[in-house]
Amino acid sequence: MRFHFVLLFLSCLACGGGTTPRGTVALGQLCGGGACRSTAVAIFVEQTSSDCAVTSAGSCRLLDCRSTSPDAAPRQLSAGTLKVAGPRGRLLELEHMRGGYGVVEDLQPWSAGHELTITATGATVPRFSAKVVAPGESSLVAPACDTSRPYGACGTFSRSSDLVVRWDGPTGAELRLNGRSPGRLAAIFCDADSSPASVPAALLRRLDLGEVVFGFTPQNRVTLPAGDWDVAVSASNTAGTRFGVLLLDD
Repeated sequence: MRFHFVLLFLSCLACGGGTTPRGTVALGQLCGGGACRSTAVAIFVEQTSSDCAVTSAGSCRLLDCRSTSPDAAPRQLSAGTLKVAGPRGRLLELEHMRGGYGVVEDLQPWSAGHELTITATGATVPRFSAKVVAPGESSLVAPACDTSRPYGACGTFSRSSDLVVRWDGPTGAELRLNGRSPGRLAAIFCDADSSPASVPAALLRRLDLGEVVFGFTPQNRVTLPAGDWDVAVSASNTAGTRFGVLLLDD
C-alpha cells in the first residue's frame, strides 16, 4: 500500500468528526535490558479528509479511509516546537517536519505517577501547555489473547454484541481494532478511562471485516483547547501493550 495512503490514515488519528480542527500528542515509553526508550508523535490537521469517514459512538470512533489519491492526505500543520519535560527536567524536544512530529530517544525512565508536561511554542496551531500523569502497568485480561507468539489468536466474537475488554490495573487504556482490504484502511479507536470497557456493536458492524488486529495499550489522556483547536495528549506504558488477531462474525 502506497505511503500517501498510510499517511492519510495516520492523519485521521487526529480527527474526531465535525469541523473543529484537532491535534494529538502521544507519548510512550518501553523499558527492557536495563534501558528505556521514549517516543513522541504529534499530528495536527485542520479538517478530516473527505476520503476518511468518521463515525463516533461513546468514547470510540471508527475511521474508514478508502482513497489512494496522492492529494487525499490532510496537510500536517505546525504548533511550533514541542517540548516534553518530566520530574528530572527535559525529556524530548520535537520540531515540525513535513509528516508531522516524531522522535525516539534513549532516556532515563519516568515512573508511574510522574507528571509529564508538554508545551508548544505555537505557530499555525496556537501555543498550549498540558500535563498528563504517566500510567502504571496494566495487564490485559479479556479478550484472552495467545501471548506465546506475536499477534496470537484472541478468539472469535459476534458483531451483534459489544466487545467487552477487561484489564488489571488502575490506568485507562487505548483499545484498537484495525484491518484492511484492497483500497481500504479501517480502524476503531476507543479511549477508555477504566476497566471494563466496551467497543460498541454499532461500530463493529460498520467495520465489516472478518479478521482484525486487536491492540491494547495502558494510557492516561487529557484534552484541552488551544484557540479554536482541540488537542488530546496521552502518555502510554507500552510495556503493557498487547496485540493479537481477532475474528468477527455475524
